[in-house]
Amino acid sequence: MTQGWALNIGNRTAVQIAFKSVGAQGLFSPRLLLWMHFETPNERITVDLHDLRIRVKSGQEYLGETRLTGERVTSNGSSLQLDVPTTHRMLNYVTDHLGSQEHVALTLGWYGLIRFLWNPNDADSRYMGEPSPGEWTDFQIDEGNHEQQISIARSEWFSRVVSVVGTADYVFTEVAVPRGPLGDKWRSALVLLGKADKAFTLGDDASVFLHLRGVIDSLPGAKQDIFAHLPESQKVYVNKLAKSVGEFLHSGRHVDDLGNGDVGFPVDHVDARFAINLVRVLLSYASVSIDAAQKRANK
Repeated sequence: MTQGWALNIGNRTAVQIAFKSVGAQGLFSPRLLLWMHFETPNERITVDLHDLRIRVKSGQEYLGETRLTGERVTSNGSSLQLDVPTTHRMLNYVTDHLGSQEHVALTLGWYGLIRFLWNPNDADSRYMGEPSPGEWTDFQIDEGNHEQQISIARSEWFSRVVSVVGTADYVFTEVAVPRGPLGDKWRSALVLLGKADKAFTLGDDASVFLHLRGVIDSLPGAKQDIFAHLPESQKVYVNKLAKSVGEFLHSGRHVDDLGNGDVGFPVDHVDARFAINLVRVLLSYASVSIDAAQKRANK
């Protein structure tokens, strides 16, 4: 087992625990999924996870909490899924604070009640204060003495968490990219937006700007007619906005002279997060407003 750890009762190991994998579910109400393996040290020990709570933290920040109830653990082992309700804000917090780290570090704090059954043989050591053999005994697990550190590869965090609860059909909170024929035309833009998200998770901030500029350039009608279906009085301002966003993204990819005396700027993680959110809003507005304009024109 990898990344192994244990719940202990005094000097005796009650349950060995190993972190196996990570995942996520839920677009509007995300849940962090942690797959764990549980087993007792030998066939003479059986443990019931009567009411075991697990608190998940990133640094000092609380991501969420879940519980296991009524699960029996033997030496044969059991693979269990921890389903931890959390928020997009907290998942973004983890990603935003990765910096140059190659792994996501999370802390699992365990506390609650377990039931312990021990049928020792003649070779087993005995310790003062241990439960009577052959009798179920309740033990309280103290979180202060039962914290487990787990490490998740940065690439796995993106592929199994960020991309799952992120921007598949919705690109900014509740603002939806239309489906159907119109949505199909935006597929390349969405692919590039996904690449920008991945680059951000991997800490490649310059590539975030590169992919986001590609999003703007790949929109239907780019670069002058993206908003061709909008009323003229409105289109002129939205075009200026889209042009300014494109220039910002272009300048952020360079630190050398851009021509005409303009100079680009080096970008960091804060800039990359801002750029992603900016393009998501613009992309969402463009798709919805164009769809509405086309429907009005077809009436």
